[in-house]
Amino acid sequence: MSTIPESESIEIQPRSIDHAAPGASRPSLWQLLRVWLAIGAQSFGGGNATLYLIRRAVVERRGWFADEEFARFWSICQIVPGINLLCITVLIGWRMRGPIGVALSLLGLLLPSVTITVLLSAFYTSVRDLPLVQAALHGVLPATIGMGLLMSIQMARQPLAASRREGCAAAAAGAGHALGRWGPQRRSGLVSRQ
Repeated sequence: MSTIPESESIEIQPRSIDHAAPGASRPSLWQLLRVWLAIGAQSFGGGNATLYLIRRAVVERRGWFADEEFARFWSICQIVPGINLLCITVLIGWRMRGPIGVALSLLGLLLPSVTITVLLSAFYTSVRDLPLVQAALHGVLPATIGMGLLMSIQMARQPLAASRREGCAAAAAGAGHALGRWGPQRRSGLVSRQ
């Protein structure tokens, strides 16, 4: 059982001005929302690009977090269940402005992508019966399935090769054990069973 030294304990409390990163001030609610709206507008789709945008905004540009603190928060997000980007958004919002910071941070991150999704869905419902759209969708579906299969094969190739190697060794060991246990000596009664 390991213990974390007191100097390395993880503190996730709302940040006051005197706990801010050197040279940084506590953001106003409007500033916090504006930063997250900018991130949300640029990060439709999520992933590593969004993490880069978040880090650039809160560590490099605003100085709200030291690099080590951001890395520690990201590590926490990696081990808890759920969507990591939402987790880091919640932690940053909480640290900056408490519960209202969490709400504004999530609103800012999600509102642009939700708005784009709703607008694209509304546009699609108005054009979905057009022959050109139908033809495009008929072409996209097989391509999507093909890309999914290709990615699955590429992702499975290495683990399957490793399991094949391990499986051959396990089969040989199992066969050796079976021959030793039920081989000719056992069947003839020359060796007593245990």
